[in-house]
Order: sequence, then structure tokens, then C-alpha cells
Amino acid sequence: MKKSEKSSYFTFSPDEVGTLPFDSNAKRNVTDQLAWAKREDILETINPNKIPVSLLLVNIDRDNNIGNIIRSANTFGVQEVLIYGRKKFDRRTSVGAEFFMQFRHIRFIEEIAPLKQEFDLILGLEQTESSVELHSYQWPENQNILISVGNEGKGLPQEILDICDTNLEIEQYGTTRSLNVSVATGIVLYDYRLKKLAS
Repeated sequence: MKKSEKSSYFTFSPDEVGTLPFDSNAKRNVTDQLAWAKREDILETINPNKIPVSLLLVNIDRDNNIGNIIRSANTFGVQEVLIYGRKKFDRRTSVGAEFFMQFRHIRFIEEIAPLKQEFDLILGLEQTESSVELHSYQWPENQNILISVGNEGKGLPQEILDICDTNLEIEQYGTTRSLNVSVATGIVLYDYRLKKLAS
């Protein structure tokens, strides 16, 4: 992991197994029972609670949004975070969750199409004419799922929409056109957890 000009900003450089170099001196926002545990013990505790869901973050501009998504991914037990395009994030918002996540950097557009073979289902979090409202969506059983979330202003580009099997939309009741990308991602992950607990 490389420091940039501001000490709280990092451009992640995952190792060959997709983890970030652990900084034992970094502030960690972990639960009380894990506060003094070693990294290996924390991973052993949380890994059984992982869900078969990964995230694809596509050209997200704001560092705090990436950091917040990483924090939510850790909270809800996401398997892996794939970052396509810009990869710098503000670890003041991820608060140490990044040390307990799997990462992959997608560098080239040619790496997008093979994701169709890797995942059983690819979902886009995007408002389209054919989007399914999240409250009515039924999460499939026993499938490896990739959820794609896009740029704050432009959303998901066409090359990502082309590989999505379904697009999900969060129903809204106010005046704004869309939710913040990190907020929307957290809602979708919670929806998965909630419906699986109820089934």
C-alpha cells in the first residue's frame, strides 16, 4: 500500500492473494471481542460468516465513497471487492476494514467479459427501464453473485451493463433522482442479508 500526498489516502496494492499489507499501528474499528485479536484470528472468526457476494466498483470518483463501501462490504461479509478504474480511497472512512477484505484491481476492459464465466449472476445497481425494484427482488440460492456499482454521476458504463443479467433499483419516495453510491450499496447488501435470514 502506497502513501499519497495526504497521510489518510491510500492507493491499494494487493498482494498475490488479494490482501493489503497489514499495518498493526493503524486505527481499527473492530468489535470489542476482536479489539486485541491478531489479524489471523480475526479472519478465522469472520470468514465463516461470508456471503457468496462480491462487489465490482466501477470508476468511483470520491475517495470517501470507496472507503465507505469497503466498510459496508466488511460489515455484511462480502467475499471480495473488485475495483475497475480508479482505486485510491480514504481510509478514514474504511476505518481499518480494508485489512480484512479481499481485493482485486481490474485494469483493462478486456478483463470484464471473463467475469461472466467466473460468477453465476452479475447484477447492476442502476436505474434503467428494465430495472427490478429491490424490495421485490428474490435473491437466488447457491449462486456466486457479483454486484456492480458505478460512478456517482454517470452510473454504470455500457460495457458493464452489457454483462449484467439483471439491474436492481432502490425505490425512492422523495425528490432526489438517486442515492449516494455508498449508501445504495449498503442498502443492497443489507437486503441480501435480511432476506436470507428470513428464508
